[in-house]
Amino acid sequence: MNYFVLFLRENRVRVAHLPWGKDGPPLSCIYQGRQYRRLAACGDIGILSAFVLGDYDHLVSPDNRLAGFAFTLGARPEMAAEIEALPLVQAQNTRLEEGGLWLKFILAEAPDLMADGTQGVSLSVYFDGSSDYILLMDDIWPAARGLAFSVEEPEVPAFD
Repeated sequence: MNYFVLFLRENRVRVAHLPWGKDGPPLSCIYQGRQYRRLAACGDIGILSAFVLGDYDHLVSPDNRLAGFAFTLGARPEMAAEIEALPLVQAQNTRLEEGGLWLKFILAEAPDLMADGTQGVSLSVYFDGSSDYILLMDDIWPAARGLAFSVEEPEVPAFD
């Protein structure tokens, strides 16, 4: 089993695979010379921990391949400007929709993307202490259905 790793490079959210460790998600990683530490829970340091970034659905293309992820947010309305200012949210292939209810990472452009109702809950959020985040989630996507995007190989986050 693998994790999907979502990270920012060249103003686009990218995806890599990380083998699933027997001890659970790693505590930290290094990416582009910066140290990222896993946030323990909501209320930990960092904007993304100040609201709920929890359940997610797969975004599926019309040909039934994985094309992205949609997270439900529990953000307070007064935090909207702070959330919209995050580099991860400002990426070219990220959408904050329905007044901040959904945060969508579109990894393959396709018309009529649909959420599949997965309600995945295994998510780790890593923060660089400044403004950047990396997301790590279980890859529970059936391989036979295929991916509509490429999994990155070079220059991906290095986890401990």
